[in-house]
Amino acid sequence: MGFDIYGRKPKITTEKPAAIDYKTATDDEKKKYWQAISKWEDENPGSYIRYNCWGWRPVLHLALVAIEHDNLNFDTDFWGSNDGRGLRTQKQCNRLAESMNKLVAIIEKDLRSPHWIKEDVDDDQFIFNLDSWSREDGNRITEDEEKILSEKYNYGQLMGTKVVINDVRYDAMYTTSVEEINQFIVFLRECGGFEIW
Repeated sequence: MGFDIYGRKPKITTEKPAAIDYKTATDDEKKKYWQAISKWEDENPGSYIRYNCWGWRPVLHLALVAIEHDNLNFDTDFWGSNDGRGLRTQKQCNRLAESMNKLVAIIEKDLRSPHWIKEDVDDDQFIFNLDSWSREDGNRITEDEEKILSEKYNYGQLMGTKVVINDVRYDAMYTTSVEEINQFIVFLRECGGFEIW
């Protein structure tokens, strides 16, 4: 399952490529079409953004934290569903973008702290603890391990993508990056409101 988020009134600066007939198109025509669509989406970032369920959940969590932190009176019911909910106006989206941008600045500063477990210095991956973990060694995580992780880390806590307890490394299931959050913020500033499908 994934999340397709469409701008209601996106700023469009280039003409969208004409659709092709998938039944009759060659593989080469399909490839060229998807390259053209991808380029068009990059040029018109408020038109559409997509996430798988693992990618949307931390972006959504940050949006909800931003909304609560700045007392934005937005109805976020069912934003974790595919039923067309979202924000209606560009003004609302601008307010959410600004609120999220402030939190991203805090996250970027924290990511430079030495307490993160990182594979490399430029790693901008992070999680909010959403109580979903796996063991890096591939073994099944036990109920006792889940309990230890839940007790040690508060739900929603900002943290690195890996933690080590008793020499076992645990990976968070829902990760995102500063880059992905910033892409959503750009989408918000260009979309004219959005619907989540």
